Amino acid sequence: MHGKRWFLVAIPLVVALTVGGVALASGRSSRPTMGPWGRGVVHVQSSHGRAPKGSEVIVFVSKQTNDKFVDADGSGSQTVGDYDIFTETLLDEQSHQPVGIDNARCTLDFNGEMCEGLFTLTGRGDLSIQTQITNVVDLAITGGTGEFAGASGEAIGRPLQGGNTEWTVFIS
Repeated sequence: MHGKRWFLVAIPLVVALTVGGVALASGRSSRPTMGPWGRGVVHVQSSHGRAPKGSEVIVFVSKQTNDKFVDADGSGSQTVGDYDIFTETLLDEQSHQPVGIDNARCTLDFNGEMCEGLFTLTGRGDLSIQTQITNVVDLAITGGTGEFAGASGEAIGRPLQGGNTEWTVFIS
């Protein structure tokens, strides 16, 4: 039994190392790794935002539901102009119940990724967001609808294990 278990662990590990070694040796991956909010393109770190006086603070977790990488030039590798379109379910940080969705598009550019999209909070309205992702995920809130009409502020993303992101949103 122990020999069989070792074999089941060793084979995927050897395959992963072999494929990883081929990708490293060629300097490019045959499969795009670009994902939502800079995953796979930049090493995303957590930022520490502080709530401006009088701002509303909302915290939620985003969980990916759909993701489509578009190789705009058909090169087979990640190049400037390629983009990732995705949607995520927004979950209450404590109850983990859905509170909305986001829809975004991130385009690979010369400095990282340029992202734009919407956080839609059910029954409250939309927050328009955009950013240039280099090594932190801080989104500018550039407007809104419903309760968020005329909103400004920022949303600070903190990557979580499993590919989710915790968002702390400061709305002025």
